[in-house]
Amino acid sequence: MRALLGGRCRAAFALSVVLVIQGFRETQDELEKVSAMKSEMDEMKHRTLDDMSDMVQKLHTVIAEKKEMLAPIIKELRPMRQRCQVSFFAATKSHIGV
Repeated sequence: MRALLGGRCRAAFALSVVLVIQGFRETQDELEKVSAMKSEMDEMKHRTLDDMSDMVQKLHTVIAEKKEMLAPIIKELRPMRQRCQVSFFAATKSHIGV
């Protein structure tokens, strides 16, 4: 009886070891799949950030070009704006009667 019980215990232990190993392999396979997916996502994020950085750089360039183009016009308009403000202030002052 003891030999039969001991044999069953060894068989149960061997079966549990096989199941643990099988579970470990399945878990390891899943982890490898998740790791591969994470690597792909990280690469996509990297490309997206590179694209956004390029776009920001282009926008800065365009803004600088427009600013450079408009600078002489703004410089020319400043004295005109000041004269208009002075005239407007003078006209408002004369209407109020100050």
